[in-house]
Amino acid sequence: MFECLTGKRGTSILGCILADHMGLGKTLQALTLLYTLLNLKRKGLKQFKKAIVVSPLTLVNNWNSECKKWLG
Repeated sequence: MFECLTGKRGTSILGCILADHMGLGKTLQALTLLYTLLNLKRKGLKQFKKAIVVSPLTLVNNWNSECKKWLG
C-alpha cells in the first residue's frame, strides 16, 4: 500500500483499495498508513495533506474509537 501511494510502484498508480473479510486488522493497517503518509517529510516522496476513508456508516464510531486508542 505504501509503495502504491508514494509512487514507488510507478507513476500510473494513484491509490489503493484495502478490502477483505472481518477481523484481519484493516482498520489498524489503514490508520497506520494514513498516519505515516500524513506525517511523512522525506525528500523524493509525495507530500500528503488530506485523506479520505470510505466505509459503511456503521463503522464511523469504530474508526473514532480506534483513532483515539491508537493515535491519542
